[in-house]
Order: sequence, then C-alpha cells, then structure tokens
Amino acid sequence: MPDNVTKFPNGIDVTQDLFKIGGTAVTTTAAELNAIAGGGLSAAELGVLDGVTAGTQAAAKAVVADANVNTGISKVTQLHIGVSGSETQVTSTAAELNALDASVAAVLAESAGTILRTAVATYDFAVDGGAISTIAIGDALPDNAIVLGGFVEVQTTLTSVTDAATVALSIVGAGDIKVAIAISDGSNPWDAGTKAIVPKFNTPESTSVKLTAANQVDVAIAVEAVTAGKFHVTLFYVMGHA
Repeated sequence: MPDNVTKFPNGIDVTQDLFKIGGTAVTTTAAELNAIAGGGLSAAELGVLDGVTAGTQAAAKAVVADANVNTGISKVTQLHIGVSGSETQVTSTAAELNALDASVAAVLAESAGTILRTAVATYDFAVDGGAISTIAIGDALPDNAIVLGGFVEVQTTLTSVTDAATVALSIVGAGDIKVAIAISDGSNPWDAGTKAIVPKFNTPESTSVKLTAANQVDVAIAVEAVTAGKFHVTLFYVMGHA
C-alpha cells in the first residue's frame, strides 16, 4: 500500500488528491460540495430527491415530470387554471364536479337518440371502378339509424360510353336514397354540383329510412358501365329504437 494512502473503515481510502469509497473515486469537487452546503440544503432536503422516479409521485419525495411532462397523480388543496399570473381559481368542490359528470352522462344517455349525426360515403371511379354491379361505399350506418335527409355532392361529372348508365343509391331498399336515373337524364342528376336525395327533413313520416341492420350505402350501376366520376353522399340521421 502506498505511504500516502490513508484507509478508513467501510472501504474509504483517502490520498492527497483522491477520495475513494468502495473503490470508486468521488469526482465531486470541493467547490461543488461547498455550493450545496452554501445553498442551505440539508440532508433531509437532499433526501427528498433520493429514489425519485420521473412521472411517479411518492410521499415526502420531490415531484419530477417525465418525458411527456406528466407528473402522475396530483393531490391539491386548490386548483387554479389560466395564463401564468392571471389564473382563475376553480371553486367547485370535488363532489359538485362528480355530480356534474354523472348528470351530463345521464342527459347524454337519455338524448342519444335525438342527437343529429352525419355520415359521409364517397364513390370514386378511380378507386371503385364502374362495372355494372352494386358497390358498397363508406362506413356502415348502425342498426336502427333513421336517415332524415342529406344530399349528394357530385365532385366529378359521371360518364359512360353513351351516358345511358343509370345509378341508384340505397341503404335498406332499392333506390331509397336516390332512385335509379340515367346520366343522360335532362335533369343532369350526375353532373358536378349538389343534388337532392329521397329522405327530406320536412317529410320524415314518408321519406325517412330506418335501418333494420347496420349497412353501408350501396351504389347500383346498371345498363352501361360508368367510365368516370366521383361523388360524396352525406346523410343526416338520428338513432331510433330497437
């Protein structure tokens, strides 16, 4: 053992320029240690940092955010929300907030059938083709949905070799969204623009369509294959009763 090494119990070795504990050199400088002491940090205060896991809170330990700035569970005596320096205190009690949550949930459950919903389905010749067939488009509307109205937005005019192709839109029965009509019809039903459909808000008793099973919008092409075109079907519906 070198003469300039002083050994202490518990594996502490000290030389003129080196301090080791258990064989590991302590690299903290005297200035750094003095800065901690000079900052007034006590052993107890340093202890609140020991064993801290970012994003996980523990009793009597410092709170450190994780990489997502999440600090885990928060228990506070007051809650203030807003721009720093201009916060507004939330004065509602936990019981009041919980009661509000329960009442809103009840209202939403009660009114679920009367909420107006929207479904949009798109036909695109470039994606769906135009063969004489029935093509399902868009996501399925749920069972018991009642279609009250809507429209067709023709983005790109439909064509066929002689424009004799007919196109119908259905969701329950044939043509219940739009009856079969030829591209060449004088009303220009498949030219670019917004077009009417069968269900109408002002006559739900006679024109609405109620689904008896979940279903997509069906595009029925007949007489002649479609050679180009794109349109979007927008349907407004509410949930009926089973």
